[in-house]
Amino acid sequence: MEPSVPQQPEAILALGKKIVDELNLSDSVDTLGRWMAHYTAELIQQAELAATSEERTAAQQVCFETILKLWDHRETALHGAQPGASLKSAIAVLKAANGQEEENLYWRYDTRNTDYPWADFIQSLRQTVDRAVLYCVAGSVNEEILMKEKKWAEQYGEFITDEELEVVENIDALLHGGLLLPDRVVLVMGKTKVLTIEERQSMILAKIDELFNDQLDNLKQLQTNLARGDASAADRSPM
Repeated sequence: MEPSVPQQPEAILALGKKIVDELNLSDSVDTLGRWMAHYTAELIQQAELAATSEERTAAQQVCFETILKLWDHRETALHGAQPGASLKSAIAVLKAANGQEEENLYWRYDTRNTDYPWADFIQSLRQTVDRAVLYCVAGSVNEEILMKEKKWAEQYGEFITDEELEVVENIDALLHGGLLLPDRVVLVMGKTKVLTIEERQSMILAKIDELFNDQLDNLKQLQTNLARGDASAADRSPM
């Protein structure tokens, strides 16, 4: 749902300045993007520095219309200068995970059948995959990225859709829900160390490696169970 855009000149000018800053900071901005940043900055300057009230009114009208038009087409016109741009990698991971439907046949096992040796393995595999996906999200988003996106919501929330706000809130909940690795760790004597991006990435990769090593142990346990006489259970597939 699109937000109701306020008509306060200050709010629209602030949004325009934010767009200009983001366009100038974006590594992915092309020549057209830099031209838009320069052009918008010029319009803002004209609107703020006009000599007479008539000139100011005319300049503001052109400036506001341009800013709001850019904002309406932010998905295609603003490249990486819109809410959620820094979270694209995390969003892609979550979308991939959400494509794994609950009703897929390979997850539909009767885990109450404790005599079925594949049941525990299937459940542990599902948990490993789910956990690994969350770590991948954590790896693609750090505190700096998240804080940048939260500023969009806090400072320009009146211009942002419910869907854009929901993306930031969901990923914020993931990173601060106690499930994923933080950006700082507590050392001996209670001192806190802020992790570098490289240190945090290394910790996340180690956690993913640990997950799959544990799952390999589960596979070996399944092989052992089948080898010692539970193989006949394979003929009693609960599907």
